[in-house]
Amino acid sequence: MMPILIDNRREFFWDDFLIAQTNARIVQHSPVYRGDVFSCDRPWEGSGCSYFVVVEDNGLFRMYYRGSRLTNADGTEFCNNLPGFWCYAESRDGIHWDRPVLNMCEFEGSTDNNIILNDRFYDNFYVFIDKRPGCPAGERYKGLRGSGGGNEPYGLHSYTSADGIHFTYCGLVTNKGKFDSMNTVFWDTEAGEYRCYLRDFHDVPGDDLNSGIRDIRVSTSKDFVTWTIPERITFAPDKEDIPLYTNQIQPYYRGEHVRIGFPTRYIHREWSPSFDHLPAPEHRKNRMAFSPRFGTALSDCVIMTSRDGKYFDRRDEAFMTPGPEDNCNWAYGNCFPAYGMIEVDAPIPGSEKEIALFAIRNSWVRPIVLERWGIRRDGFFSLASTYKPCFLRTKPFIFKGCRLTVNFSTSAAGGMVLTLVTADGRQYESCELFGDSTCRVVDFAGLPDLSTLAGQPVTLEAVMRDSHLYSMQFKS
Repeated sequence: MMPILIDNRREFFWDDFLIAQTNARIVQHSPVYRGDVFSCDRPWEGSGCSYFVVVEDNGLFRMYYRGSRLTNADGTEFCNNLPGFWCYAESRDGIHWDRPVLNMCEFEGSTDNNIILNDRFYDNFYVFIDKRPGCPAGERYKGLRGSGGGNEPYGLHSYTSADGIHFTYCGLVTNKGKFDSMNTVFWDTEAGEYRCYLRDFHDVPGDDLNSGIRDIRVSTSKDFVTWTIPERITFAPDKEDIPLYTNQIQPYYRGEHVRIGFPTRYIHREWSPSFDHLPAPEHRKNRMAFSPRFGTALSDCVIMTSRDGKYFDRRDEAFMTPGPEDNCNWAYGNCFPAYGMIEVDAPIPGSEKEIALFAIRNSWVRPIVLERWGIRRDGFFSLASTYKPCFLRTKPFIFKGCRLTVNFSTSAAGGMVLTLVTADGRQYESCELFGDSTCRVVDFAGLPDLSTLAGQPVTLEAVMRDSHLYSMQFKS
């Protein structure tokens, strides 16, 4: 077996990429609700606010979102009459968010608002910082807008900006797809190209999109001008062909060779008595007058990862669910996660920072609320052992560096012992590791400096008990 060249990049135990043999199992973890951080209660906002994007820029967190409303208070009027204003907020800690008064766009005779775009129809608008080497400063921020209106061609349209607030329209990217859902793009440092993930349908009988299956497609470009024909991303053959709405695919910021996505599952059920027991049943029935799916469609969120950006390991179990029934959840629009993830202070004083994810609540019924959810660094999956010891043996790999760090956790009674094994059979065993750290240095007996093994094939073996192994990284 050819050894895997990992150098000093962080590797994750989210799939079997490194695993040769184990009786432990890869388990999925879900984020924890940390509270509400933003309420869309301004006159230009409301129950239709959606497609949030969170971007970090040199210590400043920027947030973009659609300002719109869907229905009146009781659901008897469809009020999607705003042109889809695009709004901006910012934060220094990722927890407390402010709307700066930008004086850029007029709403009801005043520019005292945080609207940055309102000159065209905006169903969705996505923003990212372009990491392509040589990207001009004036194009550092780029945007994508789905759908068109009036005399404008239908499709996906591009924008550029120097400051992330003032955007200039550039033109059509592609018209091959269905774009009434947020479409994402980023510079893929591993592949050396832009990757755009957009929405489309397949198995559509005629023009009946309600009967088709929503899917995700990928298009690539070297220059952000010429794009390939979008192709469907693929999953394992045994995966159910389910409708996927937003995709939220992004390079994982702690290891950009892995792409991670949080697609929204669109579940269209037939009416049953269960709907009478869900929140706001009369509101649900009223809005069904405009379209039955406005009351019978539900949504949640799953998670998927990829190493090539085309084939994704998609899990069947939900990553986020609508949660306990409250006044107005369990509706189509719940669990639409924001694009992006940032690190914020964890609620336990003195503990390591955690990843913050964001999702919306109150779709259709009340002004949208943005929730914050927390999960440990690299904590989306782990290789998990029972109390009865489990073992792990990796495939051969080649690393750079002089020390090994692991992201792991154990119970007080649990632990793990790691062993580095060279191609000629030499073994170097660690002490028993116990604790809970995202960056624990591993001490190997008789090998204080791992650089003597760097550049040559080794394997890692582990005996684990009541513990989780999330990731590992060799460092200098």
